[in-house]
Amino acid sequence: KYIPFSEQAIMGNLNDPKMSRYVKAKIILAVDPKDEAEVQKLMGEKEAELRDFLITYFAGCTVSDIRGTKNYNRIRREICDKFNDRLWPGQRPLIYEVLFSDFMTN
Repeated sequence: KYIPFSEQAIMGNLNDPKMSRYVKAKIILAVDPKDEAEVQKLMGEKEAELRDFLITYFAGCTVSDIRGTKNYNRIRREICDKFNDRLWPGQRPLIYEVLFSDFMTN
């Protein structure tokens, strides 16, 4: 089952000396259908914390950190791991993949 993280895209400045570069992303979470209700409930409760994590995460990235398929896949894995750690610390992860429905940089 695929669950949109938020209706709003995540926007964050990249680590750029002029603060003129940014990333805009819409995230979709892949979960087992039996876990959908639990994931949606907890995401709703912790959306502000997760959005803050994403903005901070992208603020630590440079343009070269997000360029290319290898980096794109690494970012998806890291977000998936961090979401699972924040939502279910020390428990079985319920999100098995993070996908982007929109991902652009400027």
